[in-house]
Parts: sequence; C-alpha cells; structure tokens
Amino acid sequence: MKSDWILQKNTVFLNYLFILIFFSISFSYGQTHYKGQKQDQNICNGVIKGYVYDKVSGIPLEDVLLCVIENQMCVNTNSEGAFMIHDVCERDYHIRVSHLACVTQEEHLTLNSPLTQVKFFLEHGSHELEEIRVLRKLKTDAPSLQHKEQIKHQQIQDQAGKELALQLEQLTGVSVLKTGSGISKPIVHGMYGNRLSIINNGIEQAGQQWGNDHGPEIDPLQSNTLTVLKGVSALAYTNNGMGGAVLSDSEPIDDSSNNHLHGNATYFYQTNGRKHGIHAKLEQYNKTLAWRIQGTYQNSGDQYTPDYYLMNTASKNYNFSTQLEKKWSEKYQSKLYASSFNNEIGILRGSHIGNLTDLQIALTRQEPFFTEEEFSRDIQEPRQEVQHYLLKLENTYEYNSRKKFQLSLAAQNNQRREYDIRRGNRSDIPALALAQQKYSIFAKYDYRYKQHYISVGSQNNIINNNNDIQTGILPLIPNYASTHSGLFTTYRLQTPTYHQFEIGGRWDVNYQDIARAARNNEIQYYERFFTNQSYLMGWTYKRIEKVSLSTYLGYNTRFPAINELFSFGLHQGIAAIEEGNPDLRNEKGLKFSISTQSKLTSWLSMECVGYLQSIEDYIFLNPQGTRLTIRGAFPVFNYKQADTRITGLDFSSHIDITPNWHFELKASWLQGDNLSENIPLVYMPNNNVLSTLKYTVSNLKKVGNVQISNISVSATATHVFKQNHLEDWQDFSPVPDAYTLLNSQASFEFYYSKLRIRNTLSMDNMLNMNYRSYLNRQRYFADDLGRNIRLSISVFF
Repeated sequence: MKSDWILQKNTVFLNYLFILIFFSISFSYGQTHYKGQKQDQNICNGVIKGYVYDKVSGIPLEDVLLCVIENQMCVNTNSEGAFMIHDVCERDYHIRVSHLACVTQEEHLTLNSPLTQVKFFLEHGSHELEEIRVLRKLKTDAPSLQHKEQIKHQQIQDQAGKELALQLEQLTGVSVLKTGSGISKPIVHGMYGNRLSIINNGIEQAGQQWGNDHGPEIDPLQSNTLTVLKGVSALAYTNNGMGGAVLSDSEPIDDSSNNHLHGNATYFYQTNGRKHGIHAKLEQYNKTLAWRIQGTYQNSGDQYTPDYYLMNTASKNYNFSTQLEKKWSEKYQSKLYASSFNNEIGILRGSHIGNLTDLQIALTRQEPFFTEEEFSRDIQEPRQEVQHYLLKLENTYEYNSRKKFQLSLAAQNNQRREYDIRRGNRSDIPALALAQQKYSIFAKYDYRYKQHYISVGSQNNIINNNNDIQTGILPLIPNYASTHSGLFTTYRLQTPTYHQFEIGGRWDVNYQDIARAARNNEIQYYERFFTNQSYLMGWTYKRIEKVSLSTYLGYNTRFPAINELFSFGLHQGIAAIEEGNPDLRNEKGLKFSISTQSKLTSWLSMECVGYLQSIEDYIFLNPQGTRLTIRGAFPVFNYKQADTRITGLDFSSHIDITPNWHFELKASWLQGDNLSENIPLVYMPNNNVLSTLKYTVSNLKKVGNVQISNISVSATATHVFKQNHLEDWQDFSPVPDAYTLLNSQASFEFYYSKLRIRNTLSMDNMLNMNYRSYLNRQRYFADDLGRNIRLSISVFF
C-alpha cells in the first residue's frame, strides 16, 4: 500500500510539473503574438530617462533591470545608475524596477511630453522577504531600536494554504505549537497563547483566551505583512510585554495608480490532503473613495503521514475582507476595514478514545485507532466550526510633519461550536457553543521634536462571553464580562552620534465578572480585579558603521486569563481535559536581552540575540494523568504556577557566495526551568538548526519575446533536536526523537500582455520522513505529515 501511495504522489508531482511547463510555453507563444501586433500599431518617439539609487545610501545602482510592462521593453542601468527607454508613447505605463538583493518595485508613470525624467530608489532588505511599495512615512514615526522581522506579501502568497503560525515559523526564534494538522499558534522566545498578542490590523484579536487548540482566526493571504514585534514598540498594542506581539497588517491603497484598477489572483494546490484554494484581490484608488476587496476559499481532505491517512482531518475555509479609504483633506483621512473568517475543521478521530485501557494503548501505538485506507473530504464528529467578524473605523489627523493623532473604533464577534460523538443521535447538537463580543477604542498621539519622538495613548476593551445552554453540557469556559483599560507612553531618542535610546511604560486595569455553572446545577459568581504594569527600555550603540550592539530590559506583569482561572471540561481540539485554578495570581516577569548585528564584509552578515527571562508565578498547563468520563477517556491537564527561568540564544547569518548563490544559517537554543520544583519546564520549543542554499537570477535573456525574471531555486534542511531537557515522568508518552526535514522551492515570473505571472512549486518533507513533533499536541496519537507538494500560480494586473 505504501508503494502505491509513493507512486500516486510522484505521479501528481509530474502532472503538475507538466502543467507548469505547459503554461509557460503557452504564455510565451501568446506573448510573442501579442507583441508583434502591438509594435505594428504603435510607433512612438517618446523617451523615459532617469536614474536608480539605493534608498538608504543614495549610491547609484548599476545593472538594475527596468521593464515597461505594457510593451515588454527592458533596459539596464549603467555604472552611474542611469537608464534611457526609447520609442514610448504619451500614455500611462507601469515600470517594474528590480535588482539583485533589492526589493522589487512597480511604479506608475503618466507620459505627457516627448521626454520624461524620473528617479527611482530601491531598498535592500535582509529580513524583508518580498517586494514592498515605498509609501509616505510621517516624520513622527521613529523606527524602534528593537529588532523586528517581517514577512512580505509575496512570500505569504508563495506559501498559500499555510496557516499564520506556519508562515511565521521561517523566522529566527519563532516556533509553532500545533494541534494536529490544522490548528497552530506561534511561539516567540518560548512565549505563546495569552503571553503573545495577535494584532489584526491594529486591533488585538479576540478569542485567543479560549485555549491553545484555537488558532488565530486570521487569513494570512489577506495580510500585506506579518511582523513579529518585540520590545518598547509592542506596548502600543498589548500589555503582554513578555512575548511581544504578532502584527497582521494590510497596506494602504496605492494612491499612485491614477484611478487604475489593480489586483491579483492566486490558485494553489497541495498533494497532502489534496488541498486546493483560490485567493483574489481587487483595488482602485479614487480621490472620492478608495476601495479594496479580497476573498479566499480553500478545501482540504484527510491529510496523511508517510504510512497512513489521518482520518477526519479535512477542513473548509472561506474568508472575505473589504477596505475603504477616504481622504477628507491633506490632514484628515479615514479608513473602514471589515473582515469575515469562517473555518470548519475535523479533529483526528483517533484522538478520542472510549476507555482508559484503549487510551493507554493509543498513547503507544504507531498507528492511531480508526485509521482508514481511503481518502475522504468528509468532516465528521469530532469537529469545530469557527466564525470571526471584525469591523474597524480608523481616523487619522496629521497636524503637520511633527504631530499626528489616531482614533480607532472596533467591534469583533467570535463564535465557536464544537461537535462531539454523542449518544442518542445527538451528534448534531454542539457540545460547546461560545459567542464572544469585543468592543475596542484605541487612541494615540505622536509628537516629534528634533531627534525626540514621543507617543502617548490609551486602549479600552469591553468583552462579553456567553454559552449556549442548549448543549446540555457544562461549558468549558464560563459566562463572563470583562472591562480592560490601558494607558501607555513611549519615548525614543534618535541621535546622530553612536547612541540611541528608547523607553516606555504601560499601566492596565482589568475587571472580570464571572458566572460559572457548577456540577450541582448551582451558579457560582466571581469577581476579579487585576492591575498590570510594564516598563521597558532599550539602548543601541553603533561605534563602527557596520556593527551595532543593542540591549533591552523589561519588567512586566500579566493577569490570569479566563481559561487559566475557570476552564473545566473537555478541550476537544487537543482531546484533553483542562482544569483552571481560580486562585491564580499575576505573573511578574523580568527580561533582559542583548543582540549584535554586523555586516562584516560585502558578502557576510550576522546577527546574534541572547535573552534571559525570569518569571515569578508563571502559569502553565501541567500534565496530571488520565480520566474516564461519559464522553470517553482523556489526558488531564491543570493550570498551576511556579517561579521559572527561560534562557535562549538565536543566531542567523547570510553569505553571498556569488551574486547569484546565497547561503543562510539559522539556529535557536532555548531552555526553560521550573525553579520552584527544580525540574524542567514543560512544552518549551526544541533546539533547532536551519540552513538554506538559494540560487537567484534577477532576469534572463528573453525566450521569444517573453522576459523571464525573478528566478529562484532553494533547498532547506531543518534539524530539530530531541527535547532532552525533560524528565520521563513529566509527560504521558516518551519525548519524540530528533528529526531532519528537507524542503525545496522554485519560482519564476514572466509577463503576458499587461499581466505579471508568478509560478511557485515547493515540496515539504521531501524524503517523506516519519516523525513526531514535541510541540504537536496530537503527537500522543499519530505521526506528523508526510511529503507535501504545493503549486501556486499568481496573476497580477
């Protein structure tokens, strides 16, 4: 049977490789035919003349490729960064500007004279993984001294079909806590869940406090950037200064498009689960009203390991968002953003066991119970249904280049239904039905005086959470209402000398009113009042031009979340019983980090970040044993507190072997210790090493009349070490062994008429290795995913 699967997967791979080649040849022929007609009809004598510079240093850039999209005329800059494009008409054009190691740009030009002179500025980026448009940035916005990593939109599209956390996993110091193959949460420096806020277009995402088996209800394909933010800058978004924040942002609508309609569409398919989907975006800038709409649909069947199908792991997902922008005057503008996220996902059938004896067997089986040998797209119980809606109105008033005020109002509605296998034909009645509404007001004032940057603001939230009593089961999370208010301020000093400094503080109060149903059918009422404080500061020293040293020191307190206080029952996604502790106290953490960034030579750059975090009364889920209930037998976890220490080191280096060959090495080491009991801390990320060899070509010679560009081929090896810093008795089953995964990706672009076509083919777990990840909560019952081949075709216009 295994050999048949391998043959089937290889056949799918060859079929899609053939399709990719077929599309390329077809587009090449069509482009040749089109261009021949165009040249006969348009004979013009206009000239575009200009220069291309490095955005930071201002140095002219040689051998930059500039292509007029409308007629496929391409030229390169000379040693002085100069270029000249002849024989163009007086009309609108789009010019694509690309250069090795630079961020590609597309610029719109309107030619209304025989000679048009322009200047372009390209930006180099070591951590920015794809193209951006350079937008106007207020002088009030000072860059944070703390390092941040960012994934751009093209990289997100190349990984279409991956969840938000899995997209972030490629960044140094970021791990992923998984619940099977469909739910994941990011981990940054060992912090996750309630300690790591997810910010959706400037608004803290609601629903994360429901537990670790609930992934962020965000479609990464509808984000322009994904950013991991640490340090002082995170205070404006969250009181969780321990972990920082993950920002999912959409870019402003491009006002340089001269009312042109722009957009893109991406189709993607992956072999594991036979997942397919499409994402589309349309936008148009208009002085009266600028608008953008986008949507995503994806459908996946049962996924598989190298040896067997994971029964009932199919999923369906459809999302939609719209953005409207209105510029009332040069100083005042408004933005309205609305989104809808809808997800239905099956939970591995083999993780829900009927009795304690079978549960003990399941924890040691190589193959889970209820495994089928046939593929299916059916989603049966146990399963989850999630809907999340966001509406945000943002108003910005710019007094001048030194002062800006922002006011945002937002509302969120999050609904979750979990269906279990129930007796008496009642499986269509949810075992858990939660509805949460969150209302937010965010205000911030930015001020700049010479090299001094000051921000002050407030964040206020009201949350109502209610359970549907028709489930007939005591709710996992009680009914509650919560009011949360926070004030923050930050100060940055950007000096022309060797020193730069920033400091920030935040103060929060939280009131919780809880109504909890007890087993004796009585309602227990609780009131909780918490206060939080956060004080962070950072300092950077740059004595040598290409070497910098940064330090960061922060103190933070965090109040317990509702699920940590009052969870009681089956958490279906992780097939485990969770029990909260109403007596939990505030966490109190102190974090110190030091980092160096260096550009040692023109071809070698390195970065190293070390950190030490001490947390008093750290709240964590502790494995307790197993328990038999009327719904089956499950592992039991409870929330407890301990004094802990988390120590870590992140390292990354980038080597330009030649102008086309690049090598990147990343490594992360982390250790968590429970100081109260003198034992290791559970569920800490494994140490890992990642190396990537990449070949890139900005442009090749034309194939016919088609210019093929942005060719990239890469191979990545990731070695995950065994989590040896753990006692055998601390978990339900032995810690999984170390494993190494090989991944690869190839992509290229070309133009057909006015369309830019991007093709990406990638393969995960190339060797089809059997492995189990320590941070996958379903590792107790099944292996992780086998080989997965993914194809995406994106069309931009």
